[in-house]
Amino acid sequence: PSNYTPTDLVGEGKAKVRQETFDAFEKMAQAAQKEDINLWILSGFRSFQRQTEIYNRSLANRGPEHTDKFIARPGQSQHQLGTAVDINSVENSFVNTKEYAWLKENAETFGFSLSFPEGQQEKTGYAFEPWHYRYITPLGATLQKIYFHDSQVDFLNTLNACLEENCYNM
Repeated sequence: PSNYTPTDLVGEGKAKVRQETFDAFEKMAQAAQKEDINLWILSGFRSFQRQTEIYNRSLANRGPEHTDKFIARPGQSQHQLGTAVDINSVENSFVNTKEYAWLKENAETFGFSLSFPEGQQEKTGYAFEPWHYRYITPLGATLQKIYFHDSQVDFLNTLNACLEENCYNM
């Protein structure tokens, strides 16, 4: 809903996220630092209002075709949950960094999942974003990798369907 704001946001400025996400990110950043990899949250929680501003600015500057490939509509952004983070950069060149390579190998261990992987635009509805990760817990990230071919959208859609159908009581 447009008035949703998590009650447990921590962090500074645009880097605010939910407490559990923050703690997991801190652990991941510390592990990366031991390998001379620097990770930081460029963007975390976004309110419905802030997402509206971002979406409308993109519409005005780039048009609807581009905007709908790259910017979630207000109320549909993972950022509004406080569990999604843009890490280090929002440029496609991030894919060529040692930080991206490290995340690709290690993010799952800390419960983070790449939300919009390369080659999954038809499934996700968004272009590849090598910087956009969502915290889904270490168990969730492991289940996603093992049973859903590392597809966050497939994992979350199945989990949602299961919860709606009360499948754990079957």
